[in-house]
Amino acid sequence: MPQKSLITTQAQLESLIDTLAKSDFLAVDTEFHREKTYFPELCLIQIASNDVSAAIDPLLDLDLSLLLELLSDEKRTKVFHAARQDLEIFYQLTGSVLSPVFDTQIAAMALGFGDQISYVNLVERVLGTRLSKAQQLTNWLRRPLSDQQLRYALDDVVYLRAVYSEIVQRLEAQDRLSWLKEEESRLINPAAFESNPEGLIKGIRLKDRSAKAYTTLLHLATWRDQAARAANCPRHHIIKDDGLTMLAQQRPTSPEQTNDMRMVSKDFIKKYGDDIFKIITDVNNTADDELKKPTKVQRSNDETNSLVLKMAQLLIAYKAESEQITPRLIANSADIQNFVIGKPSALESGWRYELVGKDIEQLIKGELALAIKEGKLVSFTP
Repeated sequence: MPQKSLITTQAQLESLIDTLAKSDFLAVDTEFHREKTYFPELCLIQIASNDVSAAIDPLLDLDLSLLLELLSDEKRTKVFHAARQDLEIFYQLTGSVLSPVFDTQIAAMALGFGDQISYVNLVERVLGTRLSKAQQLTNWLRRPLSDQQLRYALDDVVYLRAVYSEIVQRLEAQDRLSWLKEEESRLINPAAFESNPEGLIKGIRLKDRSAKAYTTLLHLATWRDQAARAANCPRHHIIKDDGLTMLAQQRPTSPEQTNDMRMVSKDFIKKYGDDIFKIITDVNNTADDELKKPTKVQRSNDETNSLVLKMAQLLIAYKAESEQITPRLIANSADIQNFVIGKPSALESGWRYELVGKDIEQLIKGELALAIKEGKLVSFTP
């Protein structure tokens, strides 16, 4: 039985690192809180190799530099499940993205386990073990940790290493391990962990689609992100999206002009009004040709392209089912649309092209057809 422990001293940590350094992979997970802060509050680091498993308490006065150096070693694979938030934490700690990374949630898509399968469900489906969910809502900032909390936390890496081993074997048997390289490149792209104006307004609906309103929203969202970082609080604690949208659409330049804005409080204007009015005034004084314009969603108005798009989506679903792959791993809707209209797309190269891209090209040329046979979709050469 592998050793299980809570690391609370520097000597214990250094001994653990010596053991972990012998392994060519590390299963890693974290527990954190983020409800009231901009940056996640790291509460626990769980880590395992084939020889050892342990939880490290970062709330104690421990020097984590050797651990971070170990994790940054590019000769050693770091295994996560749903890695994005964990990678963000280590990016903040190290200033770089850990690499190479193996994400079992993404890898599971290549085996047809579905989109964004949970860790508990993946463990059950791969290993036949049902893990407890009893500590999912626990407060990881509290100390001391109970035996139940520690066992729950360690399960996240103890079973992860076993899942990793089994999934790798299955992917190798189906010659699909190389498929994950492109997904890993996207996952460890540093740009994904940096704020950008377009990303900061994703999901915010702006009725006024003018360049001036859009540019104002971009600048206000960037300002709000910087203010939230400085205060280490969630962005919506500065001002909610509805208030940001209202400011971008009405563009007030004085406190009086905000009096009837229900989503913009007087306290907010008193504290941040000078910043807001300067941003809006600067945008108002910007030449029209220098303003940012909202990106138009590329839509095909051509009836033929529209039909081909639907057929391509159907073909991908058919291929995914026959190959037991989650469709979204093959392509998202933007990739499919871009491929159909001749724009850069993930479908134009690599395994995706071999699996389905060539067939879509044949479909477009009329060299491939789809039909229903005995209740199932089939492709054939007409």
